[in-house]
Amino acid sequence: MNTLSEPVNTLSELAAPFQLSDTARIGAVELIVPDLDRSLDFYTGVIGLNILAQDGCSAQLGMAAEDRVLFELEQRPGVRPLTARRLGLYHTALLLPSQGALASFAEHLHQLGIHAGARDHLVSEAFYLDDPDGLTIEVYADRDRSLWPWKDQELAVATLPLDIGALLATPHGPWAGVPSGTFISISVMQIAQQLYHQGLGMAVRTHLPGALFVAADDYHHHVGLNTWAGPVPAASEGDPRLSRWDLQVPQDQVSTLRQRMVDAEWQLTADQALMDPWGIHVRLIGQP
Repeated sequence: MNTLSEPVNTLSELAAPFQLSDTARIGAVELIVPDLDRSLDFYTGVIGLNILAQDGCSAQLGMAAEDRVLFELEQRPGVRPLTARRLGLYHTALLLPSQGALASFAEHLHQLGIHAGARDHLVSEAFYLDDPDGLTIEVYADRDRSLWPWKDQELAVATLPLDIGALLATPHGPWAGVPSGTFISISVMQIAQQLYHQGLGMAVRTHLPGALFVAADDYHHHVGLNTWAGPVPAASEGDPRLSRWDLQVPQDQVSTLRQRMVDAEWQLTADQALMDPWGIHVRLIGQP
């Protein structure tokens, strides 16, 4: 089985025999947390999500205007906040619909007195902050696609300081919570390219030392895969972690994708989700 720790030199070597539909999108992600109320305070008060449903030790968060779930939080006994990185989740990311919305979010963080990492990735501008349990969330907005730099069929991305002054000069209003049109992506650590690229058929958009960025269409990435954490243990039952994420695909591709993974000897869970080597479940959801 190939992993990102093994060298890959050219896009031709990364060619996927199956191409995922360009309508595929990431749905909800499920996070395991030690204290649901504390997590809800963060994801509603700081991030600006709405509680769509809550039952005992679990809650669904998203945007009330769209009734679309982005996060599912589940409190489990014995889980403790992270004190060090674990393999699995690197961060979840919320894609805001405009740079104006990101400017509003920047002012919101300033008013709350919250410091966040701020980065310019050429294709996007982003803020990074940790939730109460040490799980990182990125809140970002894309630049216009006509400005994205391409080189040899790959997107050129970087990690540069963000010009916050220029961002705040973008016309914007007060932050009123996560706006309609927001979507989600994820970045995971030590995940095999065989599952996400060769198996699910996501296209490689950027190949860096120790990292791949893959997407269902010509987006810069829906999933980021990297080995940047180094030799750290996988998340255990006692760690806050990414438990599951949903991949929404055309209904007629669900059985094809699932069979491809079975043929490649990837494990299926009782509810027919895929499970990667580090215990993260990928649930294939048919689009209506």
